[in-house]
Amino acid sequence: MLESLLAYKWIILFYLAVFLLVFLNRKRLEIHMGVFAMYKSRLGIGLMDAIALRFPRFVKSLGYTGIIFGFLGMAVVVGFIFYGLYALIFVPDAPAQISPVIPGVKIPGTSFFIPFWFGIIGIFLVAVVHEFGHGVVARAHRVPIKSTGPFVLGPFFGAFVEPDEKVLAKKRDIVKYSIFAAGPFFNFLLAALCFALVNFALAPALLSYYTPAGVSFDDFSPGSPAESSGLEQGVVYSSFNGVEVQDTNDLVRVLSALKPGDQLTVANAASSVTFALAENPASRSKPYMGVLGINNRFSEDGSFGFRAFMSLFELLQLVFILSLGIGTANLLPIGPIDGGRMVALPLSHFFGEELGKVIWARLSVVFLIFIFLLMTPIFRETFRMFFGA
Repeated sequence: MLESLLAYKWIILFYLAVFLLVFLNRKRLEIHMGVFAMYKSRLGIGLMDAIALRFPRFVKSLGYTGIIFGFLGMAVVVGFIFYGLYALIFVPDAPAQISPVIPGVKIPGTSFFIPFWFGIIGIFLVAVVHEFGHGVVARAHRVPIKSTGPFVLGPFFGAFVEPDEKVLAKKRDIVKYSIFAAGPFFNFLLAALCFALVNFALAPALLSYYTPAGVSFDDFSPGSPAESSGLEQGVVYSSFNGVEVQDTNDLVRVLSALKPGDQLTVANAASSVTFALAENPASRSKPYMGVLGINNRFSEDGSFGFRAFMSLFELLQLVFILSLGIGTANLLPIGPIDGGRMVALPLSHFFGEELGKVIWARLSVVFLIFIFLLMTPIFRETFRMFFGA
């Protein structure tokens, strides 16, 4: 028990600091049900106004485009829910298809883990971009923003934007859809930006910090010279018959000068093995080692620049995942979240406001039950972890 507490010491200290901060500032916060604390401010509203009123057509077009992506995302997440239910019923010991996002905590029954500090930073960025999307599109349509700020809900935290609901209610449906969908759509845009930066900027930059170090092998053919020689899978080898080999091209050049029956010495700084090459089954005139899966291996220089680029690389990868996951999760047709509000609007038109609200509420309950069921592996593994059953 003590070891577990020590392993999570920074996480525990962080949440203790958050709850202490909430307690000390409770008179300045809106507290609901004892677990939901909101700090209402005017943070970011000036920037929303500056962008929305300077580029209203562009911002509105983003909002309208977001409607398309919003409903497509909703279809994807609903399909994912039903796939998860199928896996839960027909795939024994399937991992949980959904999981709460708690940085630094390995959720039992899942394979998804978010590093603590990167998780805190990533969730903050995703939440800010999400709410900024709602706010800037609302301002482009002249809907006032009453307040913005952070919130804490138990162990979870995020941000909110509070539009003037009375003004919003008078707007056309397409405007409402665009504002509701803007948050998830801005998350998708953030994910696209992270993808582009990671693949077209940071990845090429990181390559400059790596130098070729040799080759490694995934496996060996049964009965082959390589298998019987003592070569090891995954180990980096950089010398073949005394010739330095930095990559597979170098290895091909060395082997092309040999013939079946020749001796080959494969070495690295720690070991060396020698064996006779066999005849290649495809061409008897060519030598045969019997290796499967040849990989180029690299060494990193470990400089500050490399560590900085690698940290940024990993952070943007995480923000990409969180942006897609949180943006899509907000499109679930549940209650007051973005997807729920997008579904409530047509229901009220087709069935009338009163019946539409009833259907909306029941639909929300159904999907909440589905989500609860999808978390069964988490409950099961948590029970096994504590009770050993």
